[in-house]
Order: sequence, then structure tokens, then C-alpha cells
Amino acid sequence: MAHIEGNLFARLRTQKNCMQIAQQVLKLRRDGTLKVGDKLPPERALVERLGDSRASVREALSALEMLRLIECRGGLGSRVRADGSGGTIDGELPKTLLQNHDPFSIFEARLEREPSLAALAAERATEEERGRLKAQGEKPKAPGP
Repeated sequence: MAHIEGNLFARLRTQKNCMQIAQQVLKLRRDGTLKVGDKLPPERALVERLGDSRASVREALSALEMLRLIECRGGLGSRVRADGSGGTIDGELPKTLLQNHDPFSIFEARLEREPSLAALAAERATEEERGRLKAQGEKPKAPGP
């Protein structure tokens, strides 16, 4: 009997807790339990319910916020939100991405690509587009709570 050498098997990796937390939120969103505008439990309550650390919960919420799937507002909690592409999380692209990739892979890809895309957009912006951006930056901010 021959002994097989080589790299036939990939090394196993355990999934980070924060990824499991994010996936639970995504599952609740996909199955309709969470809807746009729904408020997530406070971090402290999530820590207790999930039996994990506050750092893991914060990391999961951060990744979901970067994906524009939730909105975190200090002191006011986190809410499920529509994504920045004009559609909701129910749009086909987010659905496809989230079924085939974990939130952190998407987050990492965005961190890698978005700065160069923003630079390219800035280089190609018309005077009209620059004017609109400047006007947006000059709008007075609403007073906080």
C-alpha cells in the first residue's frame, strides 16, 4: 500500500466568533426576522445572549456597518439599514455576495479596493460633481442628541 505525500488536504481553520455573530445577524435578516429599521439589542445584551466577549460583538457589528447592512450610532444602538447602493439588503448583489462569502471577506475586499476607486473617481470628477461634493461638505450638521 502506497503512502500518499503532498498537500492534498487544506489546513482546517476555526471560524472566528465575530464571524459567527455577523452570520447570525445576516441569517435573521435573510429569513425576515430582522427588517430594515429594526433595532438590534444593545452590545451588553448581545454579549450575554451569545456568551462571547464584547470585543467579538463589536468586531461583528463593525464589519456589518462597513458593509452598510447596519447603522451603529453611539448611545442610540444599532439598526438594520438599507445599503448605500439605493436598494435594500434584499437587492440581488448583496444577497449573492452574502450567500457565497462571509462578511469579513467582503469587508477586506472593500478595504483593499475602495481607496483606489475613490482616487479614480476624484481624478475623473467633473466640475459639476466637485461642486456638489463641496456643497455637501458645507451643509451644517444637525445638532446631536
